Amino acid sequence: MTAAVNLQPVQLLSGDAPAVPAETMALVMGWRTTEVDADNVSVEPPTTLLPANQKIVSNEACSIVYGGYITGKLICAKGVTATDTTDTCQGDSAGPLTIANGNCHVQAGLSSFGGTETRPTCGDPNVPRAYASVAALSNFTAQNATDATFTTLKEENAAPVLTTSISGTNVTISWSAFAGASGCNLFCAPFPAQAPVASLDLGATDTISASLPPGSAFYLAVQPYTASGPTEFFSNVATFSVPLQAASFGARMVTVAEVEACSSGVFDTSPLSSLKL
Repeated sequence: MTAAVNLQPVQLLSGDAPAVPAETMALVMGWRTTEVDADNVSVEPPTTLLPANQKIVSNEACSIVYGGYITGKLICAKGVTATDTTDTCQGDSAGPLTIANGNCHVQAGLSSFGGTETRPTCGDPNVPRAYASVAALSNFTAQNATDATFTTLKEENAAPVLTTSISGTNVTISWSAFAGASGCNLFCAPFPAQAPVASLDLGATDTISASLPPGSAFYLAVQPYTASGPTEFFSNVATFSVPLQAASFGARMVTVAEVEACSSGVFDTSPLSSLKL
């Protein structure tokens, strides 16, 4: 590293915080396995940090899957939809599970284990992943990391949680509601270049869908606004990549004009420094 990094450590979920409700949206991150072979050996692990949106599963429901093994020292999560196979996997152990809290994220879990003897190790939409509960470990953490900071989840409006799904070349983008908002602005930037950042006023909708060229790859985030103007809240920054379907397409980034043609409104292509990618 050639320059100093000025970043604040993530806040941790406090031991006296209420249990995280089932269906709460969460964000997990990791560097390792995205696919395994028949022997459960990693196939071409990624070279970039990969985020994934997950949904909290109650410990009661999770314990049924794991034969009563789930205790209060664990928290469980799985894909957002019934067929979602996004997951943490081999090499992701101790990676973070975070939950949106106002305009930041709070770490609530550490990737621990998943899979059963009769089902796949990773990516089974019917088997939640188990994470060590940061709240349950708060006393140990406070004793051994005296500069750690703890917090509870705010009950007031939380930042929207943005999710993406891809079927062929069709990309669907959706986000959770923000009370009092009259609409949302979508921000996007090419992946992995991060520039230029463009914006699109989507109005009151919470889902958009478009068919994009193979090879398209973007960072995405939304910011709700009210009659008074933009709020201080941004969603998580999600990424998507439309896979190449045939060699004849070639690999290229989608252009702003192509996305605009599939949506409504006009992009402002000037850089927006308020969006942190």
